[in-house]
Amino acid sequence: MGNEILCGNCELELTSEDEFCPRCGSIFDEGVKCYKHESKNAEGVCVICNYAFCDECGALKNEIFLCGAHEHYEIFQSLAVVNICKGSYESESLRNSLVENGLHPFLFSGKNIPSTYLPSIGNNNQNALDVAIYGTGEIKILVPLGEVLEAERIINSGENIPGDQTL
Repeated sequence: MGNEILCGNCELELTSEDEFCPRCGSIFDEGVKCYKHESKNAEGVCVICNYAFCDECGALKNEIFLCGAHEHYEIFQSLAVVNICKGSYESESLRNSLVENGLHPFLFSGKNIPSTYLPSIGNNNQNALDVAIYGTGEIKILVPLGEVLEAERIINSGENIPGDQTL
């Protein structure tokens, strides 16, 4: 094909038409200006909102560029935590709601003893991990970086979420 390039920061395979890396936020075009400060050159593109920012408005956090508004996210391998649940019913309900809205959520808990397996609903190949929930502690709901804002909109609006959810 000859049209592919590798990101110099995270080595994600991209096309020569890509202006920035969606995994780490590296900018490939020179002269991109900061979204907030038009006179300053951007240092990176926030992987959550996809806006370019200067070093005053954003920074690398664990090799991923985030703007000041999104630097608080806990990120694991191109997934961001969008909610933390206390139990498996709440986490499964939120997960199903996100899947029904076309997103690709994953569930994670740091406990070491498997207790409940939560299968994917429908034919969701990207969610092939079908993460096992460990123990009864906190369960984190993660989504791909490009889905964070939509996931939060869905969670905060209560769309398709059964029961009374306290977020």
